[in-house]
This record gives sequence, C-alpha cells and structure tokens, in this order.
Amino acid sequence: MIDIRPDQMQMFLEKVRHSFAGRVVAYLKTNHRDHIQAMGNEELEALIRRQITAAESYGITMEVAVVQFIETGLAYGEQFHSSGQHPEAERILQQNVDAGVKMQQLQESAKRGFQPV
Repeated sequence: MIDIRPDQMQMFLEKVRHSFAGRVVAYLKTNHRDHIQAMGNEELEALIRRQITAAESYGITMEVAVVQFIETGLAYGEQFHSSGQHPEAERILQQNVDAGVKMQQLQESAKRGFQPV
C-alpha cells in the first residue's frame, strides 16, 4: 500500500489546479475574447484562480460547472456572487442543494439577467 502524505497530495492538487487554469485561459481566449482582451495573462490567470476558489466555496468543483461560474463572473462582474448587486445569484449559490442544481438555476437566472429577489 502506498501512503500519500498531505504535503504530497497538496502538491498534486496544485498541479491539477494549475493545469485546469491553463485550459480555462485557452478556452476563454477562444470563446470570450471580448470579455478578456484588456487583461494580460497574469491578470487573467489570477482572476481564474480567484473564481475557482469562489466556486469551490459554494461546493462547485466539477470543471464544466466551474467554467460556467467563471463565465457568469465575466458577464456580471467577478463579485456577482457576493457584491449584493445580484441577490438572486447569492440566494441560489447559498442553497444546500447539489452543485449541478445550483449551476443549472444560476445559468437560467443569469440568462434572465438576475431578477431582484
């Protein structure tokens, strides 16, 4: 049996996270150039890391769902989930339901422009 120390697991997770962030950068440059063209690579990567952390704080960890969360942030502002400007988004994300359900509701609500609660 192989034992993986916590520091080894942390290193592995950081490598996976970095790889994912790189794929998200490429995706955004291809599909959302208009939202990110003013950002340099470092600024974009930092934004992605912050958004990944924010998504995880709501239990959103699947890659597709995290990308949807980031896309919502590009459309409505990085702090859409906590700024008080979009209470419907905040309410959805704070629900104690499956992350997939949250993201489906969030996407539907975002398409309507986040109606006031």
